[in-house]
Amino acid sequence: MKKGLLVINKIFVYFLSVLLIFLSFLVYVMFAVPKLLWLGCMSGRTFNDNFGSGMVKFFDFNYITFFLMPFLPILGVILLFSIFVWIFYRKDKKAGRAGFINTVLSILLAFVIFYLPMKASVMEHDIRFLRQQQIDEMYDDNMVKVTPRLEKEVQKIYQSLYYEGVLEWRTNPMAVADYELEKGDLKYLSMGAFDRLTLIASSSDEDTGFSQATVLLENKKNNAEIYLVSYWDSDGQVWTVRGYKKIEQNKYKNKDLGVSFPYLDNFSIEEIDSQNRIMITPLEVANQDPSGRIFSSLRIERITQEEYERVMNDIEQKTTDKEMYPVYSQHEILVDEKPALLIKISDPFSGGIGNNIYVENQGYIVNIFYFSDTPFEKLYKNIVDDIVLL
Repeated sequence: MKKGLLVINKIFVYFLSVLLIFLSFLVYVMFAVPKLLWLGCMSGRTFNDNFGSGMVKFFDFNYITFFLMPFLPILGVILLFSIFVWIFYRKDKKAGRAGFINTVLSILLAFVIFYLPMKASVMEHDIRFLRQQQIDEMYDDNMVKVTPRLEKEVQKIYQSLYYEGVLEWRTNPMAVADYELEKGDLKYLSMGAFDRLTLIASSSDEDTGFSQATVLLENKKNNAEIYLVSYWDSDGQVWTVRGYKKIEQNKYKNKDLGVSFPYLDNFSIEEIDSQNRIMITPLEVANQDPSGRIFSSLRIERITQEEYERVMNDIEQKTTDKEMYPVYSQHEILVDEKPALLIKISDPFSGGIGNNIYVENQGYIVNIFYFSDTPFEKLYKNIVDDIVLL
């Protein structure tokens, strides 16, 4: 009888060991694989499950119904059997040891099979949250979708053509937006040579290889943000247009500051110091990183002649230190057809190059400032070109 019990115990040990290793590996995968990879494939506003998200759904409900509940009585019998062998043959080192190992394996397995659905439930909640977050980031009620239904299949075709030396321009989101405006689905937004395109945002996720870009279109008829997407993380990354959102143009006027200019409603304007200074910031920067506005904003302020002279003396002293201020230049430009002085000088704190524009207006000086290395430099140049001095 003892020999038979030990044989049965050995079979249970093998069975529990295999099951414990397999389920422990699944728990490890849930911790090790980045959550973004569990989302599945996005098609429009819905997601198609991949293996990971499908597995999470299985372990969150079907696993409990079809595996956990039926297996619990079996595990209970194995645990009681192991305890019996361990206690009854405790004086026999070999038999007692086998019963003890089987008892420990049964307890560990019980923990894992109960923990797995709880972890899967948390994972499913996170996946649903991330999916909705992705949809909210890429779509809103004002966005017009122009993406083909078989978006990924179309991208695969573009990708293969790129590898064959065709459509190499599709690796440039600006070129793709320009093509769609000239010959594609966005043609009705275009005014040809009067279109101004600016790349205002570009981001990629290292875990998924999923990339997004936003190109701003400006012309006399339409202003719109064009949204592009790419699913490839390589030198041959090709882009397609996902959709666009029209943006209204507003007019800002400040008599105290003495300036007026048009701006798009994807910018915010903050008035500081009794309206003698304003800060113009893209909404995506103002909402996501308020502390970074000083390096991403366009600032306009009114200063006196005395303050202007002090600033010029300070700049003259700074330029003697070539190590701290390696870049320095002066150019004459026009602002609203009035002569203005553009000074480019290195900023030792950000490492960028600051653009200071000084123009005299009714006995005081209007100072316009922005950084050259900001992605919004071209937009700020457009605002400067459209400024009217009051």
